[in-house]
Amino acid sequence: MGDAYCFLDPVFSSGLMLALKSGVMAADEVHQGLVDGDLSPGRFGGYAKSLREGIENMRKLVYAFYEPEFSFKKVIDRYPDLAGDITDCLSGDVNKDFSKLWKAIGEFVPLPDDLPVGMPKTEALPQAA
Repeated sequence: MGDAYCFLDPVFSSGLMLALKSGVMAADEVHQGLVDGDLSPGRFGGYAKSLREGIENMRKLVYAFYEPEFSFKKVIDRYPDLAGDITDCLSGDVNKDFSKLWKAIGEFVPLPDDLPVGMPKTEALPQAA
């Protein structure tokens, strides 16, 4: 089961993409946890960080798209080398360093700051009696 809480966007279908991607990522992490005999909350910190990075990248692209004056074409006309980054993000390859892309898009429209996110709780759970 994946997590589509992030977006329900009819243009990008990002909720569906992120649900599928997060489901695969979670399954891989759970599998490795079973192999290692460690399913503690802390083990999933890398999963949470990676998922959040991907969500933030897609979120920025969606915010830019919905700005009335924004155009991917304008970005690519000025920065042709960033066309691949736009395509990668749109196609679901969201866990890359897109800092150059965000800097370029930021010249055209304001982008949101990253949302704060916590990590899995690591305190011990109460023992059943």
